[in-house]
Amino acid sequence: MKRRIDVSDKEITFGSALRIIPDWPERTMLEYDPHLPARCNDVILGEVDRIPSEKEIYEFRDDGVEKFFRQGHKVRFGIERIKPGWVAIAVGNRYAPRSITGGLVNPITGKTNGQIIGGTILFNICAFNVAGFVNTVTPAGRFLTPIKVLGTLTEADGRPLSLLNYPKRFTGHPSHSFKGVLVCGAMMESGKTSCCIAIMRTLRAIGKRATYEKKTGTACFSDPVRVLRGDIHCYGEAGQSVEFDVLDLMAGDFVDGCGTVSDVSIASSMFVKRSVAFTHGFAAVHKTEVHIVELADNMAHTSNLALLRNTSFRSLFSHLVYVPSPSIDSAFHFLHYLRNEIGWSTIRVAFSGPLANDPEYRMLCEEIEHRLKVPCIRRDETEGWLRWLYPRGGGKRC
Repeated sequence: MKRRIDVSDKEITFGSALRIIPDWPERTMLEYDPHLPARCNDVILGEVDRIPSEKEIYEFRDDGVEKFFRQGHKVRFGIERIKPGWVAIAVGNRYAPRSITGGLVNPITGKTNGQIIGGTILFNICAFNVAGFVNTVTPAGRFLTPIKVLGTLTEADGRPLSLLNYPKRFTGHPSHSFKGVLVCGAMMESGKTSCCIAIMRTLRAIGKRATYEKKTGTACFSDPVRVLRGDIHCYGEAGQSVEFDVLDLMAGDFVDGCGTVSDVSIASSMFVKRSVAFTHGFAAVHKTEVHIVELADNMAHTSNLALLRNTSFRSLFSHLVYVPSPSIDSAFHFLHYLRNEIGWSTIRVAFSGPLANDPEYRMLCEEIEHRLKVPCIRRDETEGWLRWLYPRGGGKRC
């Protein structure tokens, strides 16, 4: 039986993923059903009574709550400590090998982890944007905040409140032309976002209208914030917040595009279809000249592979930056995989990340450039990015 609660005078913590529900912050009456099983991307009402101590916090982007605020034409994202009390949080899955894997199902095997109804104990698995069961956590013994499920939040008609019903829709013409730059790498935290920042700075320096999209990953808006601000350190710790004018928020992610809290919380076929359609519409609305797209984790990750093998996705891009492990074998095997296994044989490729930026790999870069004919571009090498992006001088400084 559904229950109805007045929350007009009670604080409910919720993360930034709920930003796509248009009237969410203004809702004063909530309905939830303790007996309705929650599916991926459904929003549950839960209660937190144990929070991590200073010593138990691993990373604030995971263990804190990423809040968002809308006021007029302003949008603000901020990371804060979680407090005891009620939370509204979407159910989902997370694949992050250097952090957490888990969710409603095991994102590696697809095996169901359990049913989610009132009384179930879940855990915060990313910035209080995703709740689920845990399969693996790194480092072992790390504290994860438990959430006691009260029930699944429902719409007025009794259906579950689901992010899947609220992705952004655009009416822009899909034939809008832009230069697409894809950034991917060998693993998490390999330096992909730093590359995106470098490319964005380069494009802004020559007056290009550039946009950014985090195509895969788990719901946390930190990477889009960092790329738009041009600073990898500007956001991610407790107490940090960043405000944008809505018109300057020229970035999006899979929450916006697909209505999902992670790329592994939706069937691959639906994810790819929604994702590609979003990119066309987003670029058209923003009159994009260059669109930078970042893939999370590694190229062989399930969702990334589904995108890379899709011809519509492939047609978006003319350039690809790859951040390899710093060895010639890694660079060689990547090129073989890209050209022979996936079939991306004509796209312009560059390497970056530690391989290009750390002095101890200078000789390795020279060998790669000589043998593989692929440039290794440092993050701060503006002229190198320009020569690669505009080989015939089409990107000369204004």
